[in-house]
Amino acid sequence: MNTKFRNTLKFKLLTGVALAAAACTASATEVAPYFYTWAFGGSGYAANSLAQAKSAGVSAVTLAFGTSNGSCTLQGFDVFNNSTYKADLQNYIAGGGRVILSFGGADGPFLEDSCSVSGLYNIINNLVSTYKIYNLDFDVEGSEVDDTTAANTRNAVIKQLQAAYPSLYVSFTVPVDPSGLPGDVLTLIKNAKNAGVNISVVNVMTMDYGYMGETEGSVALQSANGTFNQLKSVYTSLSTAQVWSMIGITPMIGTNDYPGGSQEKFTVADATTVTQFAETNKIGLI
Repeated sequence: MNTKFRNTLKFKLLTGVALAAAACTASATEVAPYFYTWAFGGSGYAANSLAQAKSAGVSAVTLAFGTSNGSCTLQGFDVFNNSTYKADLQNYIAGGGRVILSFGGADGPFLEDSCSVSGLYNIINNLVSTYKIYNLDFDVEGSEVDDTTAANTRNAVIKQLQAAYPSLYVSFTVPVDPSGLPGDVLTLIKNAKNAGVNISVVNVMTMDYGYMGETEGSVALQSANGTFNQLKSVYTSLSTAQVWSMIGITPMIGTNDYPGGSQEKFTVADATTVTQFAETNKIGLI
């Protein structure tokens, strides 16, 4: 997920998120909007704390992004470096809020590129054990998709973490085309599975296609259907319902940031389209 542009977005749709969450509760679809931790307390958020988000009906959030400072040292997740925001986070969790920690993003730098297996394991395990957050996301984009050394490190670390925490949730947030996952992304998912990683959700970024003359909701559904067919061929032992539960859809609300793509907009009508699709197919994540 591109941080260069997305950190300027103003999230004014908490009420809409709450409505989507309520609509999807019965079918167990989780709605977990992104919160950029470096902007906590800023005017760009409709909610300046997770407590405010919780009061608006947001019961799950995705915190972005955990990255490298150029060495095997965690940067990002600024919420952990501020006593007020850290207390807010801990209170949110104590009150039943679910937190997903997302590592990577479009700009990185990626910890997998700088850390050994033991180094990366220690960084993530410290967060999991300290804050009792058992939900991890790995946002893999750009050239990182094709970096097999980084992938091997990432997979080995996730496998160790899942051995230590058997119920650990792991998602991969990845680019998608209208037809489904690009070939190298599908290879990334297959390699993780073959390495013994238990993937809870493949979260596709239904955004930045470039204006195609179709609504963003319609293209998002095409991407989800294409991804479903691919995962069905990879996870052959799973039922149709189980494969749908592995699908996540993450649109960019409002105007997308594809260069020259000012016509590419995800509207409230598109949100309704995606929500109804999630209810029908019982997808895992929005």
